Amino acid sequence: MGSTENMQSKRKGTDLREILPQRIYTAKFLSAGATCYVFQLTESIVTKYGKPRDSVDDQDGRRASYATPIANFLPYLAGGSLADRLRANAEWDRWTLLRVVRLEPRRLVERWAAQLSAADAWLETLGLVHNDLRPPNILLDRDDNLKLADFDWVEPAGRDCPGACAPWGQGQRELRQSWAADRDEPYEGMGPEAVDLFQAMRFPLLVEHDKLDTIINKCWRGRYTSVAELADETCRLPGAADMSEATALDAEYMAAQREECRRMIESGLLD
Repeated sequence: MGSTENMQSKRKGTDLREILPQRIYTAKFLSAGATCYVFQLTESIVTKYGKPRDSVDDQDGRRASYATPIANFLPYLAGGSLADRLRANAEWDRWTLLRVVRLEPRRLVERWAAQLSAADAWLETLGLVHNDLRPPNILLDRDDNLKLADFDWVEPAGRDCPGACAPWGQGQRELRQSWAADRDEPYEGMGPEAVDLFQAMRFPLLVEHDKLDTIINKCWRGRYTSVAELADETCRLPGAADMSEATALDAEYMAAQREECRRMIESGLLD
């Protein structure tokens, strides 16, 4: 996605060369989130580097409030994110969708549905909730296998999560307005019309006897009692048969990658 030569903090106009280590800054910039920047360091390794505390919203400050640099090292996935794919498949006027120009193959979409629900169901077996399930946090490898990522906001089921959006389809309007009033942005700018449509269960038209649309409709209306129940249904979709069996990465390969990360740190990557 290009270098960071002219990239600046949109929040305060700060030149990132002033707040990032030189070797991080000159690496290939991939993306930026609420609390981290993502850079590609090698053909197989990326790092999520925590933003300085004063460039992060107060509500999220606990994610970047340490004196030492926060840098997570992760494998690079060549397929990008689901958000990248969706954006590439449509025409946009900045952030406004004009039209969809390409659809993904149905069997691939069915495989993605099965892979995503299986990943989230696994978290459910641990008593955990992802809390940030959205296209930028869903990655694709070079074979278009889907990987659930970004576990910064994972919490035990039932616990309050200040960084996550509430289930607006179920929450009371007073609670939604109270939450919005606590934010820096005005409530009017947060899509209240869409929230009201969701509350009223007024959804886009779906194909009545289409299996995928049936699953989507049940998700919208909260008819699954657990993520495991959803995963059990998506794994029966025809495209789910294309899933390869999940296997752990080779121990020797992992050791080599860890050693490479250690060498980069010792050579001053984070200085």
